[in-house]
Amino acid sequence: YNNISDTDNKIYVRLIRSTIQTLLGLYYTDEISVNFSGRQLGDDEYVETFENLAKFDQEEMEMAKINYDVQWNRLFYWVGIRVFDRWDKYREAPVYRSIDPMSWYPDPLGYIDNHRFHGFDLEVSDADLTDDIYSNVSQIKNIQEMELANADRRRKEVRELQGKIDDGVINPFYHVYNHFTIINKKKYLITLANGGDLLIRCEEVEAVYKEEQNNSNEIPFPIILNYYEPIKGDPFGICIPDLLEDKQ
Repeated sequence: YNNISDTDNKIYVRLIRSTIQTLLGLYYTDEISVNFSGRQLGDDEYVETFENLAKFDQEEMEMAKINYDVQWNRLFYWVGIRVFDRWDKYREAPVYRSIDPMSWYPDPLGYIDNHRFHGFDLEVSDADLTDDIYSNVSQIKNIQEMELANADRRRKEVRELQGKIDDGVINPFYHVYNHFTIINKKKYLITLANGGDLLIRCEEVEAVYKEEQNNSNEIPFPIILNYYEPIKGDPFGICIPDLLEDKQ
């Protein structure tokens, strides 16, 4: 998909790329926006404050970048995934991450927002492994060198295929597994490291609204799934390449 170089002995058909770029353009052209409005005389001042606050929060959360990534994944990889990661105390704003759909382990019986569990294979940097979020941090500092070596080897192969020079820098990223699940009718986020042998986080998903505080079953997983075309019985659904690939 990313290789747009031409050779004399091949004919390139870029229908998938052109279709996705067109649909992305249509999405941003017809994007739904939210505006605040007052109910009575004198509300204009409050409306302007809420508008500015919402705009400021969106910029602080870098939602423009996240939303673009989510929309691209929705078109190419069936589903775009946003996950609430943590609360940033410094910026006073929630932190969301766009997750690669290929690292998602969905509930095979799940459909749209009705999933019993979600699993994600992730890479986190050494700076992200802080004691205020994770436990047993000292035991995952020396992650298996074989995993890093294999990952760096694959990155080096990709860079060589793309004609880029390998700078020899080893990126300090560690493999962790995040699992959202239900235990005793309560939703939890569990994080495992060292190939699943080490528990570094287990926290309950907190209630936000009054209805959720009164009934724990109403608490959703902090995950937003954006589908291109969902299908019941298939947690991934349909994507653009599914529709455009050559069936002959």
